Amino acid sequence: MSRTLPQPGSDEAPKYWMHETGGHLVPAVERYLSGDELTIRDIALIQSYLRQWIDSPVWEFNPYLTPQGRFELATLRTLAKNALTKHDLDRIVRLAVDLGLDPL
Repeated sequence: MSRTLPQPGSDEAPKYWMHETGGHLVPAVERYLSGDELTIRDIALIQSYLRQWIDSPVWEFNPYLTPQGRFELATLRTLAKNALTKHDLDRIVRLAVDLGLDPL
């Protein structure tokens, strides 16, 4: 059985923060990117966004993903579930970028 790559807009493809329509995530990410102080709600919103981005099964379709890369992806997914501070968000974003799945 072969798996096909999730198409943009499908339930499996990650949703990019700039396309969020609820009106809360975009300002929170903009504050984060500007280095402004984040509220607890901002951190929670960004953490939820990072989780949906990193948890997307699309990353498992990378034909160059090594066993080490799979381990790092699993670690990143665990970190994203437990983010509580801006420092945690910084670490998750940095590791995601290093893995080639830049969420911002």
